[in-house]
Amino acid sequence: MPMKKPILLLVVLCACASYKKTLPPVTPVAQAAKTPQVYSFSAKARQTRLAAILFDLPMGYRYGEAAGGYSGCNNRQPLVNTKGRFQFDVARYQDVFTKVMKQHGYPVEDDLEMFKDSKERVADLHVGARIIEATINECYPSRSNDLIATGSAYLKIEWSVYSVLEKKVIYTVVTEGSTYGDVESNIGEPGILRPALADAVERLSAQEAYRRAIDPPSAAPETARVVRLKVKGAKSFPGDAKINLENIKKAVGTVTANKGFGTGFVISEDGTVLTAEHVVSGSRFAKVTTATGKECYGEVVASSAVKKLLKSEGRRLLDMRFS
Repeated sequence: MPMKKPILLLVVLCACASYKKTLPPVTPVAQAAKTPQVYSFSAKARQTRLAAILFDLPMGYRYGEAAGGYSGCNNRQPLVNTKGRFQFDVARYQDVFTKVMKQHGYPVEDDLEMFKDSKERVADLHVGARIIEATINECYPSRSNDLIATGSAYLKIEWSVYSVLEKKVIYTVVTEGSTYGDVESNIGEPGILRPALADAVERLSAQEAYRRAIDPPSAAPETARVVRLKVKGAKSFPGDAKINLENIKKAVGTVTANKGFGTGFVISEDGTVLTAEHVVSGSRFAKVTTATGKECYGEVVASSAVKKLLKSEGRRLLDMRFS
């Protein structure tokens, strides 16, 4: 009986677009791009800007998978956090935050400042994004161009809203964002992360408490963090400065605005404060700390540039009157 020849089986393993770490399930938000809900804000709503993105996952945290090759997504390697806590380049993502927020009517700082103090207004609130959970899968199919990529991403973000005037965080909340599947990118990893970030920003914009932080109700001074304080102005001082030193001190305060601080002077009984223009340049609101340590918040209501009287330096008036 003739012997049978052995049959050689050749098995070819093909790379596919599946990853060992899949995206966590997230319910998609209503697509606001077609008909975004526009919220109403008062004239005193505070302006925001995205100031920082922090990747805050433990060392050794496996957050996804990377693949690449000359032809397809092979040579897979796990993505592991070896840097610990680090900052993202926020300039690559600020426009995502700005676009989503502006679609919903939020006041956002988006003007480019090419020269110092050239903006008419700067942000009153800085928003920080701390990534506390992530899944990121990336595929770079061409070794000749590391900007061409496909992949998916999920981000859990803790948002913090920091008041420049109050020098403290006034609101925090956690939202999620996802690509819900693979997306294409021609700018490398940022093109994969940006849709997930936009999804998380959409969920942030829908938070009623976030809207109240941006635009505190006037009927709730404790929410608005406004101290209803009448600042008394000093009257004319007869005699030299030494005799009136105590009265002069009562009329001097520290004015703090979004870009810095400086000296201010109470010039009327109704609480109008005069300060250097550069102190409040670009700010709509400011804080005044009196000589006794009391604080009150007011709005920049007028400006003047009378050169002879004020030696060519413009001034802005702070209206500290609260009714």
